[in-house]
Order: sequence, then structure tokens, then C-alpha cells
Amino acid sequence: MPILEYGIPVYCSASVTNLQKLEKVQLSAAWIITGLKNTCPRDIVLFEAELQPLSLRRRACLTKYYNKLRSLDSRNCTSAYFNDWGNNQRLRRNSPFSQMVSFNLTIGAVITCHNVLIQRMILTGSSFIQNYQHTHRSGSGIYIKPQDHILRIQRRNPDGCSVFRSELIAIDEALGSLASLPNGKEKKEGRSAIQHLSNWQSVRDNVGVSILTKLKGLSNSHQIHLQWIPSQIDLDGNTTADTLAKAGACELPQPSAPLTFLEIFSRTKHQNKTACITPPEHHWYQCSHPGGSLAHSFTRQDQALLARFRSGHIKSMKFSEGRKSFEMCTNCSSEPATPVRILECLGFTKQDLTDVPLLVLDFLKVYDVMDLF
Repeated sequence: MPILEYGIPVYCSASVTNLQKLEKVQLSAAWIITGLKNTCPRDIVLFEAELQPLSLRRRACLTKYYNKLRSLDSRNCTSAYFNDWGNNQRLRRNSPFSQMVSFNLTIGAVITCHNVLIQRMILTGSSFIQNYQHTHRSGSGIYIKPQDHILRIQRRNPDGCSVFRSELIAIDEALGSLASLPNGKEKKEGRSAIQHLSNWQSVRDNVGVSILTKLKGLSNSHQIHLQWIPSQIDLDGNTTADTLAKAGACELPQPSAPLTFLEIFSRTKHQNKTACITPPEHHWYQCSHPGGSLAHSFTRQDQALLARFRSGHIKSMKFSEGRKSFEMCTNCSSEPATPVRILECLGFTKQDLTDVPLLVLDFLKVYDVMDLF
């Protein structure tokens, strides 16, 4: 199997046949971990072992890998091939490359950004140039006060972008307005954005690359310092930046910007997690959780009877020398009246206790076996 990149799991580049073999290996390990029988359904075994199918994990890894390369645009040969690829070109069926085609850079539901204060202060000689950016809802405000004039910028952030992405967009907007300003020392509260930009070798999203490009151009004629400061600092201009951010949030929405590969990867992982944390549709899960019998609007007697029947602790059960013993079934008078045997005599299964509990109770009353419970 070819390896896409160092550090990527082998199953990401495995063929369909090899992936099925690896799925069987993981399933065998899950059976050992949970101690369940081999006849137990596969989805229940993986759910109890808290393991995701390799197909879902492969989907998330490939989504991050291909969209990460695609974000490089024409600066990378592989990225240029991805962006120039067309539907008329042949693509092998079930190829891992199809993940990039299905996970194109589109956004879904609108996500409201949290209130995050991004404060910037640029120092030039004996005067201060204060640049405040306040991300309020989906708007950003920038306040720059050089020696000779005041610059105010307000803008509506794209709907669906995260707080971290809003920080980067605001930084990029501010740097575009600082090209004609003197040397500066820049301080901001958005620590995550500074940490992201400090690791410049791994920055591959379009906004991050745009910021680094502008910083490189400004560094030729300006002295620039990035420094983190706490948000709760009494700096003049914060109220103005807050007002600009609120006004920017009321503007008309701009065309949605493409998501970064990390945001697409995060959404894919969230979809996989949502699909895996949901218990499988099996009667055992409905019967085993606490208060399962109380969910029905039955009488208290019927609820107690249904709970005893599901647990198997009926009145006719007795312990003798560490073994369970039951009275004889009053319906067939041939075998002990275990809950499973009673259901078989009435023509029901354990799953019917969850699907049609009222019908089971009616049959128990009609066949006069209520005394056993």
C-alpha cells in the first residue's frame, strides 16, 4: 500500500480489500476488549469498545490531508494538480482522492461567533498607534490612531467562520491598512492567532499565508513586533472598536469565504463522533438503561411488572445452592417459568417488550400468568 505522508495511518491509503481485512482485525480486538460473543452484531461490539470504524477514521484523515494540500493553491505541484482536476478526467472508483471532491470548500449552517476582544497597540517613537479589533457576533472593528489622523474600519465577517478565523481575517484587514504607517509594535489579546502565525512553517490556509506575505512586505520598511497582552486592559479606543464591530455586524453579509482545512477536518470529526456516540438500535439498550419502564404511561403495577420481566427478577424465582430455580409454567406445565419461556409460550420475543409492551402485558393478563410476577 502506498503511503500518502509520514505520520498518516496505513488504512488511509489501503485499498477496499485491505481496508476490509483491517476492519476484521479491529473487530476481533473489539471482541476481546468487550468479551462479547462472536454472534453479537458488529455495530454493538464497536460501540461497547468505543472504537470508530476504520472507514470513518479514514474519511476524516483524507479530508484533512487533501484539503490541506489544496489550500496551497499554485505554490505546490500537488495542490496545482488538485485545483486543475476536472470531472472529465478519469478517477478510479472508491479512490481516496474522491474525498477531496466530496468535501469541497462549502459551509453549512451559520455559526454565531462568541464575543472575543482583540486589542492591538502599535508604538511608533514617542506616540502610540492603537489598533483595536473587537469580534462581536459576526463583525469586526479596527481602530488605528496614528499621529496625524484616525482610521476606523468596520466589516461583516463571513457567516459560519469560527472565532479563530475571525481573528485572522481582522488581522489581515488591519495589516492591509498599515502599509502606509510608520514602524510599529503590535500587541493583541488573540493568543491563538499569534501562536498560529508564530509557527509560520505550518501555516497553509489562505488567510494565514496572506498575513505572512503582508508581514514580509512590511518588514522591509517597518519594524514589526507581535506581542500578546491581556484583554482587560484600560486602553483608549476599546469602546470605539466595540461600536465599530457592532456596526459591522449589521452590514450586509459578504460572500462566504472558503473554510480552512482544519475547519473542514473539525466538522468531519464532529460528524463521525455524532454517528458513533448514538447507541445502536437494539432492544438491549432500551431495556438496560435506568427508568426504561417508567417512560411508558402505564399504571404503577404494570410498570413494576414490566421492569421485573425485563430484568428477570420475578417473584417465582428462587436461589438454591447458588442456582436460580423457577416454578413450572402455568401455561404449558412442561418447563420452568423463566421470562424467556413465558414469552415463547405467548409467541413473543425480548424485543417485543420494547416495541409493543402494552400488547405483551395484555397477553400476560389474558393467559393468567400474572401471579408469577
